Amino acid sequence: MTASKLTRRGFLRNAVLTTAVLPVTAALTSRQAWAQEKVQPSEPQAKSLKYTHDASTVEAPQYSEGQKCSNCQFYQAGPDTEWGPCTIFGGREVAAEGWCTSYVPKA
Repeated sequence: MTASKLTRRGFLRNAVLTTAVLPVTAALTSRQAWAQEKVQPSEPQAKSLKYTHDASTVEAPQYSEGQKCSNCQFYQAGPDTEWGPCTIFGGREVAAEGWCTSYVPKA
């Protein structure tokens, strides 16, 4: 009788731990997968935000000198990276030298 209580208790403990760990593992794995995908200027969302890989090709009035993805608050990588995740594009990568109309300077 004691052995069945321990087995049941162990089973329940393992079930709870597995239930807690699986979503975290899945989230981490999927984030790595989509974070490596690069945004293409030809995509509908990128077109609507006038995204470009090269900010130097953008003209006023929307663009101001010095604006680029690497100094935007939505860019989630360091300033010395060539590509990095952007929260506007769901974590997909944009060019550090890129730009879009959602640009907001880092605080």
